[in-house]
Amino acid sequence: MPMVIQYSTDEVSELDLLRHNQRSLSQLVMGHKELLWQGFKAKAEGEPHISPEDWVAVMETEICAGNLAHLPWAVIQPALAPCDSESNMIHFGSWLNGFRSRIEATDPNTQMQMQVLYHNHQQLLAIFRKFDVDQDGFIDAKEFAAGCELFNRTLGHDIFDSKELFDVMDLDKDGAISLNEFCECFRICGID
Repeated sequence: MPMVIQYSTDEVSELDLLRHNQRSLSQLVMGHKELLWQGFKAKAEGEPHISPEDWVAVMETEICAGNLAHLPWAVIQPALAPCDSESNMIHFGSWLNGFRSRIEATDPNTQMQMQVLYHNHQQLLAIFRKFDVDQDGFIDAKEFAAGCELFNRTLGHDIFDSKELFDVMDLDKDGAISLNEFCECFRICGID
């Protein structure tokens, strides 16, 4: 017999949940912006707009590839990418240009690097959470050493010197690595 479990919390308002969902969708689009642009261009056949059905098809193809995010794009489309009232089409260029990072880049190589960072952000977040054993939002020296030890055991030899690496990644030298410091170190090193 199927069982339904419902979770609720008083700590998260509907507005907070909406903002979180909007931020998550924005991150998905930013991480796949170039692929989406190419997909929309192919569907548009030289036109500056596409049908809602084509928009959904591109979103499913480019974002859902590799089982990343199976979302009901047809349901989300009216709120996320509304159609022009006259043509009932989506101007995909304008829509994609609405998704910008806080750091603007005009160089195409820099733009691609930023997209790779957005795309890999979820993987870095998962690693950060694995290291952050007490889930306080920071990795202290002890947690970092344990995480490096786990990587070294998994890899079969010592690659990571946890003390030295911790000192490098603790950019503000406060004795803990924040998520921003963690991600920034991978950006600086060009690891993607």
